[in-house]
Amino acid sequence: MTARDCIDRLIKPGEELIWIGGPAPRGMACLRAWAVVPTLVLSMIAASLASAADDRRDIALAVLVALAAVAFASAPFVSMRMSRYRVYAVTTDRAIITSTAGLPPHHDVPIEEASHYSVEVHASGYRSVVFKREFAGYGDTGRRPLVVGFMMLSDHEPAVAAIDRAARKGDSVQVLEPRLPVHLHTLRRCPRVTTNRASSFAAACGEPRAPAASVAGG
Repeated sequence: MTARDCIDRLIKPGEELIWIGGPAPRGMACLRAWAVVPTLVLSMIAASLASAADDRRDIALAVLVALAAVAFASAPFVSMRMSRYRVYAVTTDRAIITSTAGLPPHHDVPIEEASHYSVEVHASGYRSVVFKREFAGYGDTGRRPLVVGFMMLSDHEPAVAAIDRAARKGDSVQVLEPRLPVHLHTLRRCPRVTTNRASSFAAACGEPRAPAASVAGG
């Protein structure tokens, strides 16, 4: 299933698609960069256990620790792989976070709520458009925040421009079938802008602007 097919199944009557995209796979892998530390620690423990093993129990324990190290080491690659199924979309009514493989999580954020987004800059250089934070866990303690938003975008400006346009109930853009990988695709090819302001990007994409005043020569 393509990203466009996945979103078309979720579109409601009267709702129009404005933008579609996805996370940068390398950016999602950077979110799991912390796994390097436990990988190194567990690898050292497994090596020391194996070198001092006297019986089968010690060898079995070393193997288990080594397997745990492999699991941590694979975390960035798993995130990179799973990100290729993640789809982000902005419609005239909501911001959608879903997956072409039907994998969780799935979020529908009303455009009125999504318009209060914040842009977070990561150390890796990627940016996330955050809508809200929910809490996952059980009980009153041990709850961890769950960030809901368009995570690890290589270029966040098309997304925020689409959200701003939908919040203003402006004209929708023409939706094209993606020919590039979903994390590189935008529905409208716009000139590159050097400013970080979404308004200037929207202007580059064809937002109506006031005509420049002409000065008559004397």
